[in-house]
Amino acid sequence: MRRMRQRVIVSAVFGLMLGGAVAAVGLAHAAGGDAGPLTGESEPTSIAPVTLSATDDEEFRATWPTGRSAPAPDAPIKRHGAVTVDGEHWSFTTYENAAGEFCHGARLPGGGQGISCAPLELLRSKPIFVSQGGSQYPAGDPTRWSRRWIAGFAFPPVVTVDVLFTDCSTRALEVDMDGAFFFVAGSSLLKGDVWPYTVRGFDAAGRVVVEERLRIEVPDTQAALAAGAKAPKPKPECA
Repeated sequence: MRRMRQRVIVSAVFGLMLGGAVAAVGLAHAAGGDAGPLTGESEPTSIAPVTLSATDDEEFRATWPTGRSAPAPDAPIKRHGAVTVDGEHWSFTTYENAAGEFCHGARLPGGGQGISCAPLELLRSKPIFVSQGGSQYPAGDPTRWSRRWIAGFAFPPVVTVDVLFTDCSTRALEVDMDGAFFFVAGSSLLKGDVWPYTVRGFDAAGRVVVEERLRIEVPDTQAALAAGAKAPKPKPECA
């Protein structure tokens, strides 16, 4: 299995990363113009979540979560927002554990799987729940992220979601039938210092209901510290 360096941020929930190094947290703000399609990224293949086949379900249970983060015996395991970024496959996994908690996490290229579990009512405490993470795989510049991802859920009255970037451009995120959304910023964006900055939820009338500001931080590697690496700052007009 490939080794990856990752930093994951999850809003006040029990956090666990399987298959990589990890840390955890959670998080609000502003506007911009539509960025349109992004280089090196494809749209999700379907906005309908996919329940894993019996074979994939068995493999997932045998390979990944144990203890509190393990799926309940009869719980369906779903894949959301399957997407190809920089030629590699990503998705977002959800299921229920034996305690009745809702578990979720990004499925990473190379087999890594992030999992956090919490009561569903905790996730529903705001109209939108957002988690974020970063990967330094494949190995390259140790002072920078190779990928950044956003995952979460929209609850009524939120019906649509977008992401605001540090250059003030925006991009609509697909929300599937379970209310899940997932987005991966590829290397072309990050090298250009265009990072996801804020996730916004809109009601049916197009009004902003909630804004979640994302943490913008460089990797905490020795190389990044030695180089004095700094994350990009949002442009003043959307800060």
